[in-house]
Amino acid sequence: MIEPSLLAAYLAAGYRVDAAPPFVMRVGQPCPPLADLLRRHHCGSAAYLTAWNPRSARLPMAQNAEAQARLVQDVVASGCRWYDGVSNDPTGGWPQEPSVLVLGLTRERARELARAYEQNAFLWGELDARGEVAPALVVV
Repeated sequence: MIEPSLLAAYLAAGYRVDAAPPFVMRVGQPCPPLADLLRRHHCGSAAYLTAWNPRSARLPMAQNAEAQARLVQDVVASGCRWYDGVSNDPTGGWPQEPSVLVLGLTRERARELARAYEQNAFLWGELDARGEVAPALVVV
């Protein structure tokens, strides 16, 4: 179970995607730029993942960067299209965390990667019948 204050931080965070043009996702809010990106790449879903600060324990930058590089290698090996990103806590309580938005990854594979990098949660977005998407927080 995730501590309530940590859950609140996840829900309040902005999740930037460095696409062209860049955009920010928010949990539970419609994200037209993500829907456009998914349609443009003929994908129905996307996962937003990080390897930083496993189990929300703050680690040294070098250790986080090494884990993130391994995550990117795993994403590249999947053959999925991906974009860099950065999650941002608007209260400043948590440092920015480099992340990746992975298009076309299955939800189960996203969960496996989140678990492999000891994350509490990840974002999942899926086009609905209207062609819209509102990213959801998936607790691992």
